[in-house]
Amino acid sequence: MPHCLMCTRYNRKCPGPIDAPLLFVDTSSYPSGKKPRAKKPSPPATSFDVARRFEDGRGIHGSGNLSEEMAMVWSVDISPRHVWGDAFFQNLVAFFCAEGRHVLGAVRRTPSWLHALPRMAATPPPSAARNSSVVRANEALGLALRATSAAFSSLETRSTSLLHHAYGLYGDSLRSQGRVLQERGDKGENLYMVMTSIMLSMFESVVATTGEGFASHNIACAKMIDKALEQASTGPAKGRGNNPGAGGPSPMIVNVFFHVRIQLCFVYLTTSDDRIRNDPIMDRVLLEACGWEKRRLPLNMQIITPFARLMKLQSHADYEQLAMPPTEFEHEKADFVKAKEEVDELCADICDSCPRSCYNIAYPPFSTFPKIKLNVFGFFSCQQYCTSARDGQFHHARYVSDLSRAKFVVAALL
Repeated sequence: MPHCLMCTRYNRKCPGPIDAPLLFVDTSSYPSGKKPRAKKPSPPATSFDVARRFEDGRGIHGSGNLSEEMAMVWSVDISPRHVWGDAFFQNLVAFFCAEGRHVLGAVRRTPSWLHALPRMAATPPPSAARNSSVVRANEALGLALRATSAAFSSLETRSTSLLHHAYGLYGDSLRSQGRVLQERGDKGENLYMVMTSIMLSMFESVVATTGEGFASHNIACAKMIDKALEQASTGPAKGRGNNPGAGGPSPMIVNVFFHVRIQLCFVYLTTSDDRIRNDPIMDRVLLEACGWEKRRLPLNMQIITPFARLMKLQSHADYEQLAMPPTEFEHEKADFVKAKEEVDELCADICDSCPRSCYNIAYPPFSTFPKIKLNVFGFFSCQQYCTSARDGQFHHARYVSDLSRAKFVVAALL
């Protein structure tokens, strides 16, 4: 009998021909001597669990038979991280760092610094093996990159589950960044933390309903950039003449600094929160350029300084009554004069370096705007705003009419 052979094989005492089971089950491998219960079927996975499985790279295996035309095709699981990476570079990078604005003579900005982020997130620094906080900084950057890519892709595909998954990645990135900054303090504000703040600010601009999160991340990034430039100017590779941009910081830090200056201009124009506008980092980055020598800044960065000075004065204007008390002009007189001097100097430089066919001395009408270089348009528009400070005399009506065009000019220039 089959059970007799099994008893002989396992050296068991024969239970007899009546009580013996037809199929022998060896229970010696179970600690309790009893066979464990079968697992209950798990509940169906939700859309959030499906997104988690995709994020972990495990994929989802299909069930059922293949159709006849697909019978010879191999089934391959592909991690969606690569798909999100492609979506990031094809859509997100082009969205935030447009190559000009399809306008003849527009200022072009290269998004090359953004293409280094996936490599930074995938390759930890050499010191990661000795320091756990460095690993968390690398993890925070990777989470921020994936969160922003997933958020942008969810809006394109109208996928609610993917958007919720992006929110989860955003929270994980914030927690990782907070732990690193809490453990290391100022030493933790390295390039990885700066890039993480930039990606989180992009996430806020994609899916947020208010601009507070976008402004907060940009301000935090600006503070880190200010410290990085200060360390570069005082370190062993400091720049010439106490200039942080001469030879100290890396090209990545320099490009991020330019990006943050432009973003802070939009923050200042769009926010009405006095706490954000009065933050000391605003004046430090926009007006002082973090100690950068003005002559060494690119032309599109030089125009930000007088624009920022005018935007600061513009924020004090009363848009409801379109009037300002004459007493308030007195303490702003010095700022107007200084802005006018800066614009006059920039106008002199642009007139000396460009042929006369590239600019127009008169204020250009909006119908001819696409035919004129944006930089020159910004210079002479800014000079037009400063005419109310000519000869130290303020003309209130001209000042109010000029302020009404400020937002359009700054948005077109940047």
